[in-house]
Amino acid sequence: MRHETDPSVTEDFEHDPRYAISLKETWICVAYWAAFTAVMVGVAWAIAGNRDPAETTYIMGFPDWFFWTGIVTVGVFSIIPFFIVKFLFTEVDLEPRPAERVATHDTGKAER
Repeated sequence: MRHETDPSVTEDFEHDPRYAISLKETWICVAYWAAFTAVMVGVAWAIAGNRDPAETTYIMGFPDWFFWTGIVTVGVFSIIPFFIVKFLFTEVDLEPRPAERVATHDTGKAER
């Protein structure tokens, strides 16, 4: 069995620029998730963190802290991914080798 540090293991590896794109998009998703979590916890804690439960007010039948975290914050953070994908993500061809894509013409026959 070959070991990870064995140079022959990486000889056959072909670097694909799509790896860098996917890594960047992964970090964008992690940052989005961290921001969403921090805002949810922060808003809930700011509204109801050190408050007596008897002082809870209600908005549309929900406790105020739940309305602002579970409904408003989730609603806002449900719209943000649209803009993340539209402006920060890159459309990438998923073919194994985009340069060698099979082209079809009016005849219906595939050519390389």
